[in-house]
Amino acid sequence: IESCDLLMLFAGPCWPGNHQSPFDNEEPHGDVPNLPVWIHDEMQDCSLLTSLVFGRLVQNSTWVYLAGDYNQEIYSWAGACGDIFANYPVAKEDFLPLSHRCDKNILDVGKRIICDPRLKDFNAVNSGGAVINTDLHTAIRDVKPGDDCLVLARTNAYVGAVTHALDNAGIPWKTTKSGDGPTAPARSAGIAAILALRAGNGIDGEAVHRMMQLFKVVTPDGTKLFEHGAKKHYEDKDIRAKAHVSCPITLTDIADAGCTREFKELLASGRYMELLEKPVAKLAEMAQKHGIAAILNPTVRVGTSHSVKGMEADHVILLNHIPYPTVQSIKNSEGMKQERRVWYVSATRARHKLTIAEPDQGESFPEL
Repeated sequence: IESCDLLMLFAGPCWPGNHQSPFDNEEPHGDVPNLPVWIHDEMQDCSLLTSLVFGRLVQNSTWVYLAGDYNQEIYSWAGACGDIFANYPVAKEDFLPLSHRCDKNILDVGKRIICDPRLKDFNAVNSGGAVINTDLHTAIRDVKPGDDCLVLARTNAYVGAVTHALDNAGIPWKTTKSGDGPTAPARSAGIAAILALRAGNGIDGEAVHRMMQLFKVVTPDGTKLFEHGAKKHYEDKDIRAKAHVSCPITLTDIADAGCTREFKELLASGRYMELLEKPVAKLAEMAQKHGIAAILNPTVRVGTSHSVKGMEADHVILLNHIPYPTVQSIKNSEGMKQERRVWYVSATRARHKLTIAEPDQGESFPEL
């Protein structure tokens, strides 16, 4: 049984319209808590199913508060329906008139994108705000390690272009999604391991693995860096989780981790930099210049427009590039409304500075 089945069982046989519940001959499952107050945040992302679950949850409550923004409903492809929030029967409705996040000029961009007359009296607490139009590479050159910055793209494929530009500029980054990003955190951990060894400190099995991933077993000139099977040995999560924990590996005894004498000499002399890929070498230079924290805990976050709900940053860079299916969908009014909401959410993540980066080629969203 899946989570949707459990939700349907809890909601019970109360599906409206043509939606027929497969459990319509059963009474609702599960107890309803006796809570006097319920608050449903982000209700614009509510689906028909979750609204039915919510309706049952609040049946014993005295006070129910619904919070949301119908202009931020960007998950319609996953079942979200802003009309549920907009048309929910309520005794009182309040409109918050002030934005405490975006400076005025940035909020004005958001209001222009969404083109909703209901926002005419929605204003920013703070005046000012910088809005810049440029290309992606110029925008990236303006970013410094330690900046509170979000770099957003419309799709995961376009995120790849963003991370490539950041790598070339030597800017450490992490993804907006939970967990490790595609490569950046792993590379940063490898660099941190090298610098720890060069500083005379010890490293554990996980750090050995991350370090080895930065190099090939044999260099282009035929120099062997690792013994046969050493890299593969540390690819086993269980092995590296236990390796060298109680007795960390140092540069002196690095051979115990399967590294050759030649590799040890490369690390000791600093010539290992010549063997790193260009983006990794730039990260290593940055770590030496700004410290390990600059690459282990990057403040520049990268992701898609759909991955940043609830996030904000002092500076947001938007790559204004849309894929062909979107180019086609915005030719009709409903498609344009949906796309306006996506870019409205993206632009209003910025507190003080919004940079709109136009693509070198391809289509851009015309209303941005």
